[in-house]
Amino acid sequence: MSKKLKNELNLKAHHSIESSIPIEEIYLKPDGLLKSINNRYTMSFKLEDPNFLLSDSEDQRTILNSYKTMLNSFDENVGFQFSIFNSKLSDTYMADNVYYKYTGDKNDYLRKSLNDNIKKNIVDDNKAYSKEKIITISLENANFEKVLNDMKIMEEVVKTGMENIEGSKLVNLTSSELLRYINSIYNLFHKNEYISKSKFLGKDIEIFTLENALKQGCSAKELVQPSSMEFQNNYIKFGDLYIRALYLSELNRQIDVESLNKLCSQDFDLLLTCKLQQEEIDESIKAVRSNLLNIEGQIIDNQKKLAKDGISGDLTPSSLKLKREEAQDLNDSIFIRDEKIFNQSVYVLIFASNLDELKENTDKFKKIAKGKGMYFIVGDILQEEIFNSCLPYGLNQTTFSRLIDTEGAVALNPFSSQDLMQLNGDYYGKNKLTNNPIMFDLMSGDNYSSLILGESGKGKSFKAKEQVLGRMLKNLNRDIIVLDPNNEWGDLCRKLSGEVIDISAGGNNHINMFDIDMNYGNNPIADKQDFILLIMSQMIHNFTGLSATQRNLVAKGITHIYKKWMYSKKDSDIPTLEDFYTVIKENVNNSEHKELVEAVEFYCSEESNVNLFKGKTDVNLDNHFIVFNLMDLGADFKPLAMQVLLDNIWTKICKNRKKGVPTDIIIDEFHLMFLLDSTAEWMKKFWKMLRKFLGCPLGITQDPEDMLSNINGRAIVQNSSTITCLSLKPRNLEIIKEELNLTEKQCEYIKKKPAGEGILYVQANKKLKDNYVIPFNNQFSTDNEVYKIINTTYIRSEI
Repeated sequence: MSKKLKNELNLKAHHSIESSIPIEEIYLKPDGLLKSINNRYTMSFKLEDPNFLLSDSEDQRTILNSYKTMLNSFDENVGFQFSIFNSKLSDTYMADNVYYKYTGDKNDYLRKSLNDNIKKNIVDDNKAYSKEKIITISLENANFEKVLNDMKIMEEVVKTGMENIEGSKLVNLTSSELLRYINSIYNLFHKNEYISKSKFLGKDIEIFTLENALKQGCSAKELVQPSSMEFQNNYIKFGDLYIRALYLSELNRQIDVESLNKLCSQDFDLLLTCKLQQEEIDESIKAVRSNLLNIEGQIIDNQKKLAKDGISGDLTPSSLKLKREEAQDLNDSIFIRDEKIFNQSVYVLIFASNLDELKENTDKFKKIAKGKGMYFIVGDILQEEIFNSCLPYGLNQTTFSRLIDTEGAVALNPFSSQDLMQLNGDYYGKNKLTNNPIMFDLMSGDNYSSLILGESGKGKSFKAKEQVLGRMLKNLNRDIIVLDPNNEWGDLCRKLSGEVIDISAGGNNHINMFDIDMNYGNNPIADKQDFILLIMSQMIHNFTGLSATQRNLVAKGITHIYKKWMYSKKDSDIPTLEDFYTVIKENVNNSEHKELVEAVEFYCSEESNVNLFKGKTDVNLDNHFIVFNLMDLGADFKPLAMQVLLDNIWTKICKNRKKGVPTDIIIDEFHLMFLLDSTAEWMKKFWKMLRKFLGCPLGITQDPEDMLSNINGRAIVQNSSTITCLSLKPRNLEIIKEELNLTEKQCEYIKKKPAGEGILYVQANKKLKDNYVIPFNNQFSTDNEVYKIINTTYIRSEI
C-alpha cells in the first residue's frame, strides 16, 4: 500500500465538520451554560491570576492550600479542568490596544518612534504571547432542572474557593465570550472573523450578538467551526492551521512550582489542559490497591528474570522503585492522611502553520517538558479525542489518566504571574515574567496619582517624560504642568509646542500667591487663608506654625484685602503681596506681629531683589504644556517657590475639570516637599484634592526615605494609584519593601538593576481586586527619535 493511500485511508473523512464539534447547545439563560454530548454541561470562567511566582514561600503555600481545599470540596460527579492558552498577540491586537494611533498631525513621527520602541521590546523577539487561563466545571445529568441547581452550587464553590486566594478572581464567561474563545482555537490564524464591526459615533462596535445569530438560524457549531477539518494519525489540520495533540504519560512528583508556567511560556501557540475528576472512595481504594499490587508484581517478575540470568534479584530498577514509592504514597493518602484521590489527565495542543514548523514546535516542547520532569507523548490515532478533551466541553475521551492525591494535584496548578493589559492604558514596558506589554489606564483607578522612585542614574526623569509624552500623544485634550528643579524638561516641552517659564528669585516672572478664583475650593477665602498661613510660617522660618497673635493678624489682613474681589469677582481686583503687607504693617501691636511684617517685607521690598512674588501674576498658563524651570532658585528657596506655584496652578486645574480636561502635574525632586511638616501636611491635602478635579499628579524622587520619614509622605504613598520603582539603594529598598509589603522575590527586580528596569506597583481599586506588582523592562535604542528628545544634555545624572 502506498504511503499516500495509507494517509488517505487514515483520514477520518466520514466526519463532517459539525459532527466533530461536540457542542449540542449553548444557552443564553443561564448565560455561559454549554451542553456537549452525553448530557455533559459546563460553565467556564476566566481566571485573574494571583502573583504566585513573586510570592514568598509562605504565601505560595497559602495559595496552594486554598486551591487544595477547593479541589477537595468537589464530589465525584464534578469535572474540573483548567486550560492555559498561550497565543501570539496579533498585529491587529497590537495596533488596536498597544501602539499609538497616527492622527496625521506633526507629532506622528514621535508616535512612530514610540511604536518602534514597543515593537522592538515586545514583538521583534517573537515573545508577544498572552496567556488566557480558563477554568471549566462540568457535570453529567439528563435532568435539566437538576443541572441548573447543581451548577449554581458548583459555581459558588469554585468562585468562593478561588477568591479565597489573595489576588485571584474568577469572571464568568458569557455564552458569546465562550464561543469566541472556542472559535479562537479552531481558527487560530483567523480569530473572530464571524464578528462584524460597524462605526457608531466614531467608535468600532460589534453588531454581532449570540442572540441575534441564533435568531437568524445559526447554530453554535457554525459560529466556531473552521473552514475545513482533517484528522491524521498524528496531527490535525483545520483550514491552514496544523495542530498536534499530546498527553502527559509520566510526571516527576517533585516538579518545581514554576514548571508549568515555564512550559507554557513558549514562542509558539499552545493550549495545555489539566483535567481532574475525583474518584469515589470505594473505587479509590480498589484502584490504589490494584495499582500497588500491579507494581509489586512487576518487581517480582523483574527479580525472577534477573535471578534466571544469574544477577542478584535485589537490583530493582529505579523506575520501578519510584513507581512503588508513588503507589505506596497514594495508599497512605487514603488510609493515613485521609486525602481525596483524583484521576488526572494532562493534554497539550501544539499549533503551527505547516508540518515542518509543527515538528519543530513539538520537539522543542517535549524537550523542555522533559527537563522539567514531565514526559509528553503524541497521541497517535487519538488526535481528535485529545483535541476535544482540551476544550471546555467537560469531556475526557481518552484513557490517558493517572491516579493522584490532592497534594499531587495541586503541584500542577494554573497560577503563575500577573499581567496588566488594560485598554487605553499607559505603556510601562514589557512584563519580565510573561513578555506581554504592561498597559494600565491611570484614569480607571480610585485616584490618578503616581510616584516614580529610583536612585540617581536609573532613568526616573526619562520614565516620567516617556509617560507624559505617551499620554499627550494619545489624548491631545489634556494639559501638562511640570515643576522642573533641574532644567530637564525643556526640550520635550518645546517639541510639543509648550512653554518653558524660567523661575528665579530676582527674575522677570512674577507669581502672585494671592491669586484666587471662585473654583478655588469649597470656600475660596477660607481655603486661601489656610494656604497663606502656611506660607507665612515658612517666611518667618517658624515651621511649627504661627503664634495665635500672628494668625489673627493674617486673618485680619486676608479679610480686608479680599473685600473688593468678593464684591466684583474681577481678576483686576485680586490683591497682591504688597496689598497684604500694607494692611498688616498698619496693625502691628507686638513683637510677634513685627516679626511677621519684617519677613513679608523681605519678599516685597526693592532692597531684597526678590521679585518672584511681587505684583500680579504675569505668567500665561493657557498653554497645554508648561514647564517651570526652577534651576536658578537657591536650595532654601525651592520648596517655598514650588508650593506657591502648585497653589497658583490650582485655578487652572479647577477650570480644566469643568471642561473635562485632565491635568498632569509633574513634581520632580518630590522629596523637597517633605522637609517641613507644614509643607508635607499641605501636600497631602493637595494630593487628595486633585483626584476630585481630574488632576494627575506625579512625584519623582531619588530619596523616598525623606518622603516616608514623614507621616504625610506615607499617606501620599497609600493614596497613589501607581508607584514605579526603579533600582534603589539598599536603605531606600528596605523602606519601600516595608511600606509596600513587597516580597524578597519582588525586591530582586529593583536591586542593582540597569536603567529602564524595575517594578510597577498598582494599588487595588474599584476594578482591580488586589494590588499588582509587575516587573518590567523598557529599553530604548539610542538612535530612536524619542530617546534623543527625552535623554537631553540637560540630564546630568538621571540617565
